[in-house]
Amino acid sequence: NIFVYNCLAKDYKNNLIEDKTNTINLSKKFKLNIEVINSNGFYELISLNIPTILILNKKIDKLTKSALSDFIELKQNNVYFEDPIKAAKFINNNIYKIDSWWLSKRVQSTLKKFRSKYARTVNDQAKVLLKAL
Repeated sequence: NIFVYNCLAKDYKNNLIEDKTNTINLSKKFKLNIEVINSNGFYELISLNIPTILILNKKIDKLTKSALSDFIELKQNNVYFEDPIKAAKFINNNIYKIDSWWLSKRVQSTLKKFRSKYARTVNDQAKVLLKAL
């Protein structure tokens, strides 16, 4: 998406990393994944329970009213940030204990609830699609 790329390039200048590798394979290289667009990459990582935070730029991404309460809960558990400085402080203070934060009962409970609404994993995708049709 050219619009999103241009917005990110403008805001993040020399800190933008472009990689054609898919999100899942790329995520294996890092302790913590940082997503800056509310897109499939974020939801894929969440569905696979891979440590991830989402930092949204309100100029690019808008949350729907129906999703707001779910994102507030993610925010309370440091999975979602609107302020990149707060996200950076959280990461700096927790980089050596990412697993204990991510795997804590509180964060996992929030993620389980979020996954059930937005990032479910199903074994029989064809059956779910057929039921929806």
